[in-house]
Amino acid sequence: NNAKENEDVPEMDADKGPWRITLDIPSYLPAMTHLKDRGLRETIYKAYIQRASESNADKNNVPLIYEILSLKQEMAKMLGFSNYAELSLAKKMAPSVKAVEELTDLIAEKAVPAAKKELAEITALAKEQGGDEYTSLEKLEPWDVTYWSERLKESKFNMTDEELRPYFALPAVLDGMFGL
Repeated sequence: NNAKENEDVPEMDADKGPWRITLDIPSYLPAMTHLKDRGLRETIYKAYIQRASESNADKNNVPLIYEILSLKQEMAKMLGFSNYAELSLAKKMAPSVKAVEELTDLIAEKAVPAAKKELAEITALAKEQGGDEYTSLEKLEPWDVTYWSERLKESKFNMTDEELRPYFALPAVLDGMFGL
């Protein structure tokens, strides 16, 4: 608690708050998954995607990213590779950049149609259950997808993440992985 001495502290309540939502994944993801308030999800989403971007001058990482990319390219050339991807793959199982591209294309060929189908299901559910602000939407906004994806999962499987949590506790997962 960060309250100062003699300062009035609002009574805390799990349903009424107050809450602090940070842009760290353990806070961000549950907020995007469970917050009903679409406007609040939009605000949080936009803050999340701009946390180290050109639009945030005091936290702009773009020049640093370009410098890192340039140094990686320079290192690759010094070590006899034509680019950093080749250098990176030299110590991995993939035989070449071309093989990685082919695998990526193969996966995309299968995954993109499935993702489009699921997005259509999510959109239909939002239009059906989301009220007036969703009925006329042609497509969901990025801050809507996680929320409505969770609602679709709940409606399809009649189960929430909280109900699944005991089955995926670390000891249970480790037993399942190494107990084979």
